[in-house]
This record gives sequence, structure tokens and C-alpha cells, in this order.
Amino acid sequence: MDFAARNESVDIGRATIVADANDYVGVHIALKSLANDLEQITGTRPAIRNLTLNSTQSVPAASLIVGSVNSTLIRSLSARGIVDVSDIEGRWEMFKTAVVEKPFAGINRALVVTGSDKRGTIFGIHTLAEQSGQSP
Repeated sequence: MDFAARNESVDIGRATIVADANDYVGVHIALKSLANDLEQITGTRPAIRNLTLNSTQSVPAASLIVGSVNSTLIRSLSARGIVDVSDIEGRWEMFKTAVVEKPFAGINRALVVTGSDKRGTIFGIHTLAEQSGQSP
């Protein structure tokens, strides 16, 4: 895996973590752990925004969107053809990542971590932390 900056990359060290306010509690606990891990790696703690589709909160241009396939944020991305979840939907403990352009208003580019269920989403979050340099 290569961590060099490219035009299609997302600077997760400066990205805001965005999650569905109504996603699983365990996902939100893992996101707090991810924020701690990224702070230890980069020296800067990323903000976590818990949103709903009707939210009026603004989000920075670079974001890390995390959710289970059943979250409203991921369902919206899937319905609009931005993220394909067909390969993990209905399966157990799987996740996938994708860099997407303009997933929501105000977000230019995002790294999306999608889990097939609660545990898959949590595995995706912890794998991202590990790949970023944090020891489990």
C-alpha cells in the first residue's frame, strides 16, 4: 500500500469523520477510538460529525464517511450510484472502502468505509487505523 498524496487521495489526517447519527452505537464507539488513533498518529484530532440526511451542519471539503449498509448516509450514496454495496450487502462482517467525489453537498472528496453489518463496519474502522500506522 502506498501512502503518497495523489489527486485521487483523501488526506484523512485533516478530514472530518462523518457518520449517520442513527448508526449502531458500537460504530460510534469505534469512531471515537479512530479519532484517538489519528490524533496519536498526526497530532491533530479529527472532528466527528454525526449527521442525518436532513442535517444542515456544514462539513469540510475532505471527509471520511463511515457507516453500515443500513445507515441512511450509505443507503443514500448507494441509491445515487456513488457507492456500490452489492458485494457486501446481506453478508456477515465484511467491509469495503472507496474514494468518491462529491458524495454530499459541501464535500468535494471522501474516503467511504462501509460495513455489511455492525461488526463489519467496526472491522473497517479498526483496519483503517491499523493501516494508518496505529498498532491494534
